[in-house]
Amino acid sequence: MELQVDYHVPEAEQVVRERIESHFAHAGYSPAGTGALEFRRGSALGSMTSFSPRKWQAKVRVRVTPIDAGTTSVAAIFSINTTGQWVTGKERAVWQAEVDAFRGSVSSGEVSAESVQKASAAVKGDTARTILVFLAVSLVVGLVIGVGGTLLTGRDDFFFTSIGIVAGMSAGYAVIHRYFGVNRQ
Repeated sequence: MELQVDYHVPEAEQVVRERIESHFAHAGYSPAGTGALEFRRGSALGSMTSFSPRKWQAKVRVRVTPIDAGTTSVAAIFSINTTGQWVTGKERAVWQAEVDAFRGSVSSGEVSAESVQKASAAVKGDTARTILVFLAVSLVVGLVIGVGGTLLTGRDDFFFTSIGIVAGMSAGYAVIHRYFGVNRQ
């Protein structure tokens, strides 16, 4: 998933660069070490296993261009690794809050990540609930079709087991997509 922001800051280029570095240091990012304004946070494993979007692997590339002596253009691309995640609307909101916090702190010079941390904490419970609903629906539908089909027909060649697995996972996905607003990224 990628989020982009492009705006002008009424400050000199050096001031803007310092604000950007301060914001990302405060938000838990590390410089990518390329010499450019590039920052990283999280890990690929965190993207696959964490209930918190703040632990997902993220990379931010920032381009700073002076327009005149007192105005600087800032363009940033937030690249978030969503491998292994069903991204909900609330998780998207967490990332949008992070983009908004970046824009606000660079524009004003005041670094505050509290709103992002609160939104991230609220999402943890939602994500866990979504996963539990998916597993419960998948298990129930899969068992009913798999065991029921085998008992009713007497076939024991894993035909109904295979159908039960596919139908259970499909039903689980349909339920979380319908009731939790989940989109696969």
